[in-house]
Amino acid sequence: IFAFVSGNLLLSYSLDVYGILRDPRGRSLATSGLHIPTTDDRISKYLLNQRYVPSNFDGLLIGSSTTGNWNPDRIHGYRIYNESLAAGNATEEKTLVDQALRTGHFKLALCVLSPYVVGSHTLKEGLGQVRRREALGSINSFGEEGAKALAALHLQQNTFFPNGSRELFVAMKLDKELSPDLFQTDPQAIADYRSLIETLESHGVKIVYVMPPLYQPLYDANRSQLERFLQSMQTALPTAPLIDFTGPEYAAYNSNPANFSDGLHMSPAGSVEISQILNRKLHALLDQ
Repeated sequence: IFAFVSGNLLLSYSLDVYGILRDPRGRSLATSGLHIPTTDDRISKYLLNQRYVPSNFDGLLIGSSTTGNWNPDRIHGYRIYNESLAAGNATEEKTLVDQALRTGHFKLALCVLSPYVVGSHTLKEGLGQVRRREALGSINSFGEEGAKALAALHLQQNTFFPNGSRELFVAMKLDKELSPDLFQTDPQAIADYRSLIETLESHGVKIVYVMPPLYQPLYDANRSQLERFLQSMQTALPTAPLIDFTGPEYAAYNSNPANFSDGLHMSPAGSVEISQILNRKLHALLDQ
């Protein structure tokens, strides 16, 4: 038993999949696609935010799965980490970012305005019970270590990247309909988002809101609800510049079905293009 425990500790230290046990500066760490059933990348991102993210990045992209495959490396002049979670909400994002703010010095936070972000305040997949000691050995760390071994043997393709982004595998469904319940916001989630943004501002972080694109027919079918949602968010949250990708300026992008998987999530090609557009728009906004 002693040999097994000692061997596990040595392996955990050697791989240090969360960047907690050794100096993470300059390392490229990413969660894997190999997760124990009922878990996902929430626990990994929580632990990565303790040392890895604040040591290597000076910007954050805060959102849900709609921005999960946006590549922040396309945004020049900043080193941005994509904090987006699948079905993520503001309370979960606050839980992640609170870890990074303990030691990080960030310049910019891109805060996504999406109904999904403020639709719930539930901490999913064990996010509320993560302990730092998991880096020394846990079901999740074993899964990460196993995934690293499979990737090294070329038996598994990496779909999660060191900047926090990921590939999304969403079934093509451009005739998707939005449930009316989507626009039922959670007061606690809104309060947590406001608290997160105020905390970021108190640390000197520049806030820019981002309303992500929607496939134009889907937007047109829900225009009034989406406009009311955006107005309510601008009232509820601290004042900051907004990049609204649902606006008429982006009609050509939003009308191209090749840019979308299901009307909400970007296709691989669409995520590349929107990341490049975001870079140009962001610099036009901030370099004034």
